[in-house]
Amino acid sequence: MRTRTLVTQKGGVGKTTLAASLAVAAAQAGEKVVALDLDPQGSLGAWGDTRTADAPAVDRLPADRLGELPAILKALKAEGYTVAILDTAGVSSTGGNLAMQAADLALVPARPSRLDLQATMPTIETLMRLGMRDRFAFALNQCPPGRSSTQLASVASAIFCSSA
Repeated sequence: MRTRTLVTQKGGVGKTTLAASLAVAAAQAGEKVVALDLDPQGSLGAWGDTRTADAPAVDRLPADRLGELPAILKALKAEGYTVAILDTAGVSSTGGNLAMQAADLALVPARPSRLDLQATMPTIETLMRLGMRDRFAFALNQCPPGRSSTQLASVASAIFCSSA
């Protein structure tokens, strides 16, 4: 089972919206998908409650069960799920760390501004500390129309090359 975690301690960058969109897109592509809401705010779970579609499956994982995440993912794989999307809280936490460790790929959403990209640094540092150097990617979100990808790449490059 492929596991994707949306993680950053920066709030308001669209982690939950991206998680829901990725889960729906994977389900429409024929995957058996589960989206797990690890955020105490519960927005992904609330979204799942309002849906009438059967797929993707959406469930909440309360804070007192976060330590069970590896076993839960293993059980979901045994049930035939092929993709798990994990939505995390917008804070640095044990749950976020567990979700990062469980991921084949951690997606770090950010808005395309220097301030927002700089705010991802604690998350990137945690990913590096967890040995995930090759298992994360940025997901630029809420990009204004007309801004070229080379402009965004140069901003990101300036931030991360100067901090390396």
